[in-house]
Amino acid sequence: MEYFVYLTVMKRGITSLLKHFYPFVFLFFCTLANVCIPSLSAQSEDTERQKIDELLEESHEYRVEGNYDQSLRVLEKATALAGQLKKPKMLAQVLNQKGVLHIYNNKYPEALANLQKSLTIYREIDDQDGIAECLNNIASIHFTLKNYNQAKEHWLNSLWIRETKGSLKQLGISYNNMGLIMARLNDLDSALIYHHKSLNLWEQMNDMAGIGLTLNHIGGIIKDKGDLEGALNIMEESYQKLKFVEDSHGQAKMHVEAEIGLLLSELGEYERAIEWCRESCLNSHRSIYKRASQNCCHTLYLSHLGLKKHQKALEYYQKYIGLRDTFLGTQTIQEVTKLELNYAFDQIHRADSLRYQANQELQQQRIYNQRIGLISIGGILFLVTLLGIVIYKGKQRSEELLLNILPIETAKELKETGRATARHYDSVSVMFADVKGFTQISEELTPEQLVSELNTYFSAFDQIMEKYGIEKIKTIGDCYMAAGGLPVPNVSHAVQVVKAALEMQEFMFQFNETKRSAEGPRFEIRIGIHSGPVVAGIVGTKKFQYDIWGDTVNTASRLEASSEPNRVNISGQTYKLVKDQFICSRRGKVIVKGKGEIDMFFVEKNKPAANGV
Repeated sequence: MEYFVYLTVMKRGITSLLKHFYPFVFLFFCTLANVCIPSLSAQSEDTERQKIDELLEESHEYRVEGNYDQSLRVLEKATALAGQLKKPKMLAQVLNQKGVLHIYNNKYPEALANLQKSLTIYREIDDQDGIAECLNNIASIHFTLKNYNQAKEHWLNSLWIRETKGSLKQLGISYNNMGLIMARLNDLDSALIYHHKSLNLWEQMNDMAGIGLTLNHIGGIIKDKGDLEGALNIMEESYQKLKFVEDSHGQAKMHVEAEIGLLLSELGEYERAIEWCRESCLNSHRSIYKRASQNCCHTLYLSHLGLKKHQKALEYYQKYIGLRDTFLGTQTIQEVTKLELNYAFDQIHRADSLRYQANQELQQQRIYNQRIGLISIGGILFLVTLLGIVIYKGKQRSEELLLNILPIETAKELKETGRATARHYDSVSVMFADVKGFTQISEELTPEQLVSELNTYFSAFDQIMEKYGIEKIKTIGDCYMAAGGLPVPNVSHAVQVVKAALEMQEFMFQFNETKRSAEGPRFEIRIGIHSGPVVAGIVGTKKFQYDIWGDTVNTASRLEASSEPNRVNISGQTYKLVKDQFICSRRGKVIVKGKGEIDMFFVEKNKPAANGV
């Protein structure tokens, strides 16, 4: 009982004491909160940052495994966290990784959209490393879609930053990329210089993956210079280096296998080429292998053609076309072009908006100082704003009218100036190809069969044009028109066009062989080529079309009409440009309607290539 009374008294005493000192206690805990809460908040933010880093690493691991769906789900979580933290750099990092993931998954419009968002943020916070990385990844998209001039521009800008701020590894990647693009633009000497710069850096770092892949690139250039045996030796050395690289999925080695297989096929060692490429082609169902699988299926198609196994060749060709269309569908190219144009307009609009905002603030200050004309000026500002929105929306709608993909230089000129000027070219090579007896053939086939046949041939021709850097101009019915030496002039246009023409004839011959046992007509094409000056530009006001005009075009058309089925007929002017590269038979002077006599030659075959670089 006494103990209970004692506790009661103590409780009342403590309660009374707290009532008197409550303000001081409250003040103490508030002070403690002011000290601790920021610290706890900072700790929480650091935890969230660490969580984002962990998510990025987790996403990377899924990407390497080829599990792109799971990788994207993880990145979506990282995007949400970065947005909550309101840390622009972290959000830019996540968006950049999403762009890279979509590149690996061959979803190029999605990749470009994320990379453009990331690039915008990096530019706003002036993060040069981030800018260089985004430009490098955007260039990769254009390189894959064969937009070589845009790829070069982005890679050069990335390289300039990395030469002053980047790590050795980043610089090595940039040098390699510049080597790749210069090779595609047929500047092989510059390509070799860049690749050797890269090779020196990989050797300094003892990076076997970098050494192996760079050697493979160098081998490709040696091959383009005509030394196939030398190229094969370098590529085999590349493959040996990559054997020591920890790459559980073998993507790098598969890429080199595809290159070696193609080279062996070109050397006529078809059985060896098949051995190098068979397994990779069979793995085409896995996303991480699709690029190498595409190249290997193409090699298997060529090798089986060489072995006269036409049915097998057709199977691999169809598989190759299916994989190629995954990467280079027309809709994909159009969407990427649209995104680039939209981004350019956005940048212009952003700059205009900043200038407009500054002018608006100045105007508001004047209104405040003068306190007159408030209603009138406000109305004018509203109209100006509304007009700006209308103009911007109009630009977007105008861009959507670019239904046909134009040459890169022409599209760039449209993007920068809003118009494309017709240009004169002193020397290009124009090619026409059409089907012998097309009118009679069209009567034997249904419209659907006819379109399907032409689509097969023209799709193959499109690929050949891309291979040799030739600009497809248009198709009219069964007529296919292309030109070399524009929109970027080059001195080898005649040689490239003749090579393409011979490959077109070879494709037609081999494809007809696969149909020998099938019912239906066989398509045979005549090809005519003439070299000379032209004018090139855009025609039309509703649907843009890149076209060329001049006597050279008319003469090339006459050369085609004067040709024979399965033959490549060239003029004397073209012969002067290619005589050192091809064996030709002279036809003499041939009378052509409206042109008089034209000196003509049939191209028989390539002259044997000399060994050496």
